[in-house]
Amino acid sequence: MEEKKQKRGSTALLVGVCAGAILLVGTLDRIIPKSDERKQYEADQARAELVEQQQRETNTAARRVASLHCASATGEVLPFSRLLKQTMRNPGSFEHVSTKIGPNENGVHAIAMTYRGSNGFGAIDAGVAMGELRNGDCAVKLIAAK
Repeated sequence: MEEKKQKRGSTALLVGVCAGAILLVGTLDRIIPKSDERKQYEADQARAELVEQQQRETNTAARRVASLHCASATGEVLPFSRLLKQTMRNPGSFEHVSTKIGPNENGVHAIAMTYRGSNGFGAIDAGVAMGELRNGDCAVKLIAAK
């Protein structure tokens, strides 16, 4: 029984010493002045993080202006695809090929989607659908499909 108490006591002592050492090192790091090299390294790291953050914000803003935030990773604008599928004879045969979004300052962009789908005879045809894409809420309007 005493042996277990001694083991517990020595374990608690070891944990206490380790915690004290960690606190001491953390405190010393704040008290002891940093070397010029370390200060330079930390300044460079902070600058690099700031540049990276600004780059992410710029990319996000550029994508939003171009309505690319409405497109999936493959470039497909899903609401436009759904609208187009409703006009097809066999919506299950729809296959997205590419999508192009034209620039526009007023927030309503021209959109052209190339797709494949089966015709009335079962053959696979390529088609192009034209429409409008509203930048603010990604609402779409189908104008023409061939």
